Amino acid sequence: TWRCIEIDLNRQFEESDMADLWVRGELSDRAVRDMEAIDGVASAQRRVAAQFKAEELSEEPNVTLLMNEGEPIVCRPLLREGILPSAKDQCMLGQRFARAHGLTIGDTLRLTMGDRVLSLTIVGLGNMPEYVVASDGNEMAPSPLRNGYAYVAQGTLGFLPYSQIALTIEPGADLKAVRAAVESLTKDQRVVIIERDDVFGVKMAM
Repeated sequence: TWRCIEIDLNRQFEESDMADLWVRGELSDRAVRDMEAIDGVASAQRRVAAQFKAEELSEEPNVTLLMNEGEPIVCRPLLREGILPSAKDQCMLGQRFARAHGLTIGDTLRLTMGDRVLSLTIVGLGNMPEYVVASDGNEMAPSPLRNGYAYVAQGTLGFLPYSQIALTIEPGADLKAVRAAVESLTKDQRVVIIERDDVFGVKMAM
């Protein structure tokens, strides 16, 4: 059973071109270009990842919203039903979270962050493999009733700065060398660098 789960997860990681490294912090477009130029880096893309509250749902769950800069080339959403969001305030909601809360395509998801309120139309259901297990990191037994995620179209989170750069490395490239080069580029900035095996949602699933 464990081996079958591992094979399925790795298939999803490949299908989504999931990142090998995440650099978290407020990073410029110049930083993306510099990281793309590192020997061994296949691709790099800025993203927004921000946590909102779904106060109208049972248990008032946390929902992480994800938005890539441009068309997703790293950590692509894996659509299972419906369509991918193509307009502002549309989303692809995580399948397990949707089922747990009885949400489906066409429903509206109302989310808050402080005074900011978003009303997102659910146009698709799917998966983001980096959130195989969605959790805030403080739960012994993560539940889709309490934590979820959604992928949103360009412009939806335009009021927030890009907070991540996701990088994939070329086959056979030295991950430690790539990480060292990234650290050298960002030594004067407040960033956190995370490898795939250290991503909480992945660790919990494996």
